[in-house]
Amino acid sequence: MNFSLLIPLLVTAAVAVIGWFVGHHFSSKRDRENKQRDIRISYLIQAYRDLGMAASRPSNSEQFKKLEAAFHDIQLFGTDSQLSELHAATERWKSAGGTDLNRLLCDLRDDLRKELNLEKTNAPLVFFRAAK
Repeated sequence: MNFSLLIPLLVTAAVAVIGWFVGHHFSSKRDRENKQRDIRISYLIQAYRDLGMAASRPSNSEQFKKLEAAFHDIQLFGTDSQLSELHAATERWKSAGGTDLNRLLCDLRDDLRKELNLEKTNAPLVFFRAAK
């Protein structure tokens, strides 16, 4: 048997196999991170919508359910600043029976725009409420 040909062939095969495993590892990691990012963004977008729908509206049981769901989603997927603002909004709600959600909504909007590679905006939030 000719070992002078076998050794380079085995080294080449080993490098190819190791390269495939390393590439697969990093590709899997990237796919997992992208999936986590997509899930986080979709939940925070829904939380943003639910908070926006509840802001500046009379309270009812449907709105409370959506607010509760939004608060839970923010607690699970939100940043530290969003969690701090959520806590402050909750404390204001407990003490005054209502709260202003603008700061939380602005923080969510800024974070989501950053995640989606959209330019930052300083435009104030505007709530449109159609009356029957």
